[in-house]
Amino acid sequence: MKYVEKAEIKRSSKKLLWALPFVAFIIGYAVSDYFLHKADLLTPNVIGKSLDQAIVLLSGQSLGIRLLATREDQTLPEGVILDQLPSPSQKIKTNQNVFVTLSTRRQLCRMPDFWGKKQRDVVEEVSKKGLEVEEVHVHSNYPQTMCVGQYPSAGCELTDKKVQVYISEGKHSLGIMPLLVGVPLKTVQEAYKKFDARVEIFHASPVTDDHDCSKCVIVDQQPVSGAVVDMGRGLRIQVLVSEA
Repeated sequence: MKYVEKAEIKRSSKKLLWALPFVAFIIGYAVSDYFLHKADLLTPNVIGKSLDQAIVLLSGQSLGIRLLATREDQTLPEGVILDQLPSPSQKIKTNQNVFVTLSTRRQLCRMPDFWGKKQRDVVEEVSKKGLEVEEVHVHSNYPQTMCVGQYPSAGCELTDKKVQVYISEGKHSLGIMPLLVGVPLKTVQEAYKKFDARVEIFHASPVTDDHDCSKCVIVDQQPVSGAVVDMGRGLRIQVLVSEA
């Protein structure tokens, strides 16, 4: 009888030893869960707050913040929270993140100041800014290729990408051909040097090789008096002369 009781006790002890690891695991899990359990709390409402305010509020409750998206809103300053996830008052655990959508404002594009710049510099700057430029060439007292005007004015907000710039072509080169008949040839030659005009001389009668035209006077001309000529395109004047 005593032998049977001892055998039963031995079998019970083996069963207890076999179950001990499972019991220890369950106890350890319960203890860990008790100490490491993240308590649920309600998500604070950060909509309408600035990013700085939201960081202070959330960090005070052991919550993080992450940027989810941005949305353009011209009625609000930049950096205002427009939406959040989880929504306000939803359950959230400590150390989790709240994802937010921030407001942004469209950056205003303003007209650069092109006045006084050379045409090539204007074209280069316009290209960098992604603008479409229309060049209008005008006569002016300013040097050629210089920008002498623009639309819109410098500093104005651009409602579209189309701009106009006015480029100087220099002084107006058209003129009226004066009457040269009766004028000494030397006087005409000196007068037209500054216009880079070429004066071609023809004599009404044969001259010697050592003739210097110092006493020659114009008796006929081409272009004729009153003709419209372009002084900026290498004016060519033909004169018929004879000695006075």
